[in-house]
Amino acid sequence: MASESVHFGLDDGTTVAVESRNYRRVYDELWILSQKMPGAVSTAGLLLHAARHPSYPRDVDLNGAQSAALKRAINRSEHGAGA
Repeated sequence: MASESVHFGLDDGTTVAVESRNYRRVYDELWILSQKMPGAVSTAGLLLHAARHPSYPRDVDLNGAQSAALKRAINRSEHGAGA
């Protein structure tokens, strides 16, 4: 069975996919980052909504702050909190 994913359109024109098996880790990292990064809370909300509603569009466009927060959260989820 193929993994589901949510595709985020970043402000630089690239697209990043978060696969369903990584939703929780990326979501948790976004909440940790919310203390210091604008856009982290709204991005966490978008990820959570898309993950819980299969009919929600699987392509989500992000602004600059959201893009930076998502990139950082993905990096931290893959390489640890020191990343």
